[in-house]
Order: sequence, then structure tokens, then C-alpha cells
Amino acid sequence: PKPQNPSYLNNLNLSKSNFNLFIILLLIAYPAAYSIRSVYFDKRVGYDGKKIAEDINKEWISLSKSELKHVGFSEWYAGNLSYHLKSRPKVFLEDNENFYKQPAIVISKGVGPSLCNKNYKNLRNIIYKKIDDHDVCFIF
Repeated sequence: PKPQNPSYLNNLNLSKSNFNLFIILLLIAYPAAYSIRSVYFDKRVGYDGKKIAEDINKEWISLSKSELKHVGFSEWYAGNLSYHLKSRPKVFLEDNENFYKQPAIVISKGVGPSLCNKNYKNLRNIIYKKIDDHDVCFIF
């Protein structure tokens, strides 16, 4: 005769199948919930850095004959701008006089024209523009 399993083993097998079902649901539900959150609530996932860089570059070309050398001071906005521009300008994260020695762009959001209020003596042209909901200061 074949020995019978004690009753607690039957419960244990049932627990394993519930656990496996829970893990499978978790592996499906978590990425789905994260995707929904990212699409509707996280602006950086849908950040169109390439288009913004193209628009800013067109404006730069219309204003200056110099090659863009520096961008600053926001790690996110300046970094994206530098990444998408062919010239790959150097990103400065802090305001200093070395930044203004070469043609530059300062890009930010929610600052307004005060972004261009710099008192360095060597600056010839400073122009503020609002491009794609970004505050952009052209320095050349």
C-alpha cells in the first residue's frame, strides 16, 4: 500500500500555487502600473529633447555666426541640449566667468527673463527667448 500524505502537505501545495500566482500577477501588474504612471505623470519620460535642441539650434544659428561652445546650468536641460546638438557643447553646472568666455546658452524652465541678468563685463550680446516652454538665454 502507498503511504498517504499528511493533511498539512496538501495545504502546503495549495500555498505554493497561491504564492506562484501572486508572483506572476506582481510581475505583470508592477510594470503595467509603472508604465501608466510614467506616461501620464512623469514629464521626463516624454521629454522631447531632440526637438527642443533643434528649435534652440535654429534660433542660435539665426542670432550668431559663432559655434556654440557652452551650455548651462541645469544638469537635466543643459545635458539634454548638449547631447542632442552635433557640436556637443560643454555643460557647465555652475555659473562662473569661464562659462561666459565662449558663445553659450543658458537653459532652464520657470525662471523667465531674469535668467539673462548677468553682470559680467565681457558680454557683448545677451538675448532672452522662450522656446518650447523653456527659458533660453543666448550669450555671444
